[in-house]
Amino acid sequence: MLILNGRIGKWILALSEFDLSYESVKAVKGQAIADFITHHREGEVTLLELTSWALFFDVSTCKQGGGVGIVLIFPQGMSFEYAIAIKPTSTNNQAEYEAILRGIKLLHEVEAEYVEIFGNS
Repeated sequence: MLILNGRIGKWILALSEFDLSYESVKAVKGQAIADFITHHREGEVTLLELTSWALFFDVSTCKQGGGVGIVLIFPQGMSFEYAIAIKPTSTNNQAEYEAILRGIKLLHEVEAEYVEIFGNS
């Protein structure tokens, strides 16, 4: 036998005879916005194609030293390659973090907005 205590239990018992379902508020808000845009748009809706920069990186570490290789590819297709030495005590993970940070700094300097980052990890 089910024992329901408190206010929630009383509401569950009182509403159990109805076929109720719960719908998330976010889904309702999202659908309302989509419906509004669909009904109030002027002209055709065009797609915006975003072109992104690409950052490829690879690292190598050993007792004698290490290095970071970075390739930046511009949206127009041009590419630039960078090789940066890092301290010999770096682990592979530290070298990879260093590569990503250096690449992001380079992208920040050229004011890149959309970026895809590729590594081998």
